Amino acid sequence: GDRIPVVKGMSGHDVKVLQDFLRRAGLKNVPIDGEFRTGTFRAVKGFEKAQKLPVDGVVDAGDIEVLRGQVDPVAPAVTRAPEPLPLAAG
Repeated sequence: GDRIPVVKGMSGHDVKVLQDFLRRAGLKNVPIDGEFRTGTFRAVKGFEKAQKLPVDGVVDAGDIEVLRGQVDPVAPAVTRAPEPLPLAAG
C-alpha cells in the first residue's frame, strides 16, 4: 500500500496485507482482520527480531522489503506501476 510506515492503531487493506504476509512468513498467530492491534504488533516485533532488524513494531520500507523477500523471493525489491500499453492505430 501507500501508507508507510504502518503502525499500531492503523486499520484497513494495507494492514490486512501486512497480516497476510506475516502469516505466510510463518507467524501463524497473526489475525487477518485489518486492525493493527496488539497481536499484529507482537508479530511485527517477533519478525523484526528474527530478521535482525531494529525491533520497534513499526513496519517501515526496510521491513516491508525483507518481508516481501520472505514471502515471494522472486518479487522485485521495488514494485512499480506497469507501463501503459500502446494504443492501436484507430
